[in-house]
Formats: sequence, structure tokens, C-alpha cells
Amino acid sequence: MEARILHDAKSIQVTSDVWKHLLCDRFPGFAPKIHVLTNGYPKNATFLQSRPPHGSRDELLMIHAGRFTDSDNRRTPDLLLEPLLHNLTGQSLPGVIRLIGALSANESAIIGSFKRRFERIGWQIECPGLLPRSEVLALLPKADGLLLLSASRAALPSKLFEYIPTGRPLFVVTRKGSATWNVCAQLPQATLVEIGADRLRSDAIHEIPYYAKAEFRIPPEYREECLAKTFASVIQS
Repeated sequence: MEARILHDAKSIQVTSDVWKHLLCDRFPGFAPKIHVLTNGYPKNATFLQSRPPHGSRDELLMIHAGRFTDSDNRRTPDLLLEPLLHNLTGQSLPGVIRLIGALSANESAIIGSFKRRFERIGWQIECPGLLPRSEVLALLPKADGLLLLSASRAALPSKLFEYIPTGRPLFVVTRKGSATWNVCAQLPQATLVEIGADRLRSDAIHEIPYYAKAEFRIPPEYREECLAKTFASVIQS
């Protein structure tokens, strides 16, 4: 059924280069009509590139927005919190880690097991539960850093597209070579950590704290001009 649908299709759209590679490996004869068309940003999109000064506040704020295992059972909170704890250990500034979204009983237990460990280094974990989407989007640019956990090889989380235009530093835990890894490797504001690494000796963990990254970049392939050209070429092909 899948092969017949793909055969009959004039054009096939996927949302990442990894999806394209996977599909081309399975159906090499369809490669010429497989195109990558991602989410993106219109010309009038607002990109916040300046960060709030640390000196104006007593503590820093880190935000993770969204669900953990409810949307992907491989994505447990410890996979994010363990490397984050290592990144923040030894830094002088205290802060708050705010995990916004619904949590299962198991997720709450996992997060609870980290609270005392973070308290020892001057950080608190808050779990406010679900918040209106408009409120979450308004909070993201006010954070000092944003947290992302992705266990998927090919999918790009929609959260990533919400995070990028804030200009905030990103702490990203994902599979090495995944679509999310490949995108974030292009972003100077991103700190990448391999998901479930056996050893926490990554340079990304022991270098400067991730929230200190001030550079900012929007991948050009996510801008309207580039996406419009891709879409036009698909239609005209």
C-alpha cells in the first residue's frame, strides 16, 4: 500500500533530511521526487536576539516546555536532567528550572529524585503543570536558557521551531546524527549532548555553562524565501 501511494504521488514531502535519507534507502527509485519541506518563519517574524542582563536578577531561569514520555515513552526526564546537572555544577549563579507541562506519576517521581541534587548547587526545580500556550510562548523569550529533549531519529520537534526565534541559548539532549542533532549543530546558541551517553565527559557539559552562549543564528533553510523556492520547484516539477 505504501509503495503504491508513493509511486502514484507526483511529489513526496518530508520534514527533515534524515526522513529523506531513510525513505530514499527504502525506495531509491522515488528519490528524485522526495523533497524536504520543514516548518519555517515568515518574513515578518520577530527574532529576539538580545538577552536579559544576568546582573538585573537574583537568579536565572531555565524552561522546558511540553511533555516527556506522554508524547514519546523513550523521553524520560532523567535523560535531560542528568547532563543538565553536570553542566550547571560549579557555576556561581543560582536559578530555577521550570518544567512546564503535564507530568505522569512516574515522571514526577523521577524529577523528585533530582530536586535535592539540584538544590545542593543552588538550583530549584518547579513543575507548574499545564499553562495556556500563549502564556508559554510569552515566557520563552524571558528565560535565560531553554531545554530540549528529543529521542527521535528523524522527526524535528515543533518545540524546536518555537525555541529558535527567541534567541535564547539551547541545551539540547538528543541522538547523535538525528535530525535534531544535525540542525542544532548549526546553531551557535545550542549546546548538544548525546542522549543516554555512557559517560558524561562531553566538552558540551564541561565547557562554559550553556546559558552563557550569546551568539544567535536562524538556519537560512527555515526562512520564508528559501522555503518558497523549494515549494515553487516542487509545484513546477
